[in-house]
Amino acid sequence: MRDPRTGNVIKPVTYDYRELIPVLRNRYNRESDEVKKIINRNHDVKLTIDVAFQLEVAKILKKKVREARVERGVIVVLDPLTGNMLAAASYPWPTDIAAVAAAMGDQDKGNDQADLLYDRARWGVYPPGSTFKILTATAALKNGIGFEQVFTCGQMGGHGGAQIPGWRRPVIDDERVGHGNINMREAIIHSCNAYFAQLGEAKSG
Repeated sequence: MRDPRTGNVIKPVTYDYRELIPVLRNRYNRESDEVKKIINRNHDVKLTIDVAFQLEVAKILKKKVREARVERGVIVVLDPLTGNMLAAASYPWPTDIAAVAAAMGDQDKGNDQADLLYDRARWGVYPPGSTFKILTATAALKNGIGFEQVFTCGQMGGHGGAQIPGWRRPVIDDERVGHGNINMREAIIHSCNAYFAQLGEAKSG
C-alpha cells in the first residue's frame, strides 16, 4: 500500500499472538516451562513519547487555547503507521502542586483547583467530531479532489464559517477568525469546520 500523496510505502500494523497459545493451553499449570518462559521474560515498558516533542506540543496547546479564548484544551499526537502515542497534553495544568493537592479533599465545596489534575487526553469523553474530517478528506481524494482544492472560510457572527447551499444554518468554526481561502492541507492544520462541510458537498455533488 502506498501513500497517495507522497508515494511512500505504508507498512500495515500487524500483531502476532501465537506465542500466547501455550499460555492458554497451560493456564491451570503455572509450573509449565512454556508459561514460565512468558512470565519470567523481560517486561520493561518502553515509552514512545519523546520529552522534547512532548514539551513543544504542550507549548503549542497552551498558545492555541489562549488564542481561541477558551478555558480548556487537549491534544494527542499518534504515529499513523504504528499507532504509537508520540505526545499527549491536557490544558490547563497545575502550577502549584501543593494548592491542587489540598483542593483534592475539598472538591465538594466547589473548589475547582483539583480539576487541573484531570487528564482529558486519557479520560475526557468527546463526540468523534473532527476525526470525520479525515474520513471526508480521504473520500474526496479517492473521488479526484486534490489537496489544492480551495474553499472559503469567512467571518460569521464572531467566528469563521460558511453558508452551505440547502442548509438553513451556517457552519460555524471553533476559531473566532475566518481562515479565508484555504486548501485541504491548511484546513487540516486549522481543523476548519467550514472547509470540510464544503468539501463534503463537493464530494457528494
